Amino acid sequence: MLIVVVSSLDDKKRLYKNTNFMIETETVYTLLIRSFYMLSFVLF
Repeated sequence: MLIVVVSSLDDKKRLYKNTNFMIETETVYTLLIRSFYMLSFVLF
């Protein structure tokens, strides 16, 4: 599962090389959301 996330993030970085700041913030938000979903699945 983590491999899929990493590959998708790499694809995004390749697509949006010009806007590095947006990429960093987006990756942080996506990782937070994914971890939140994972925790919710584990807890409930």
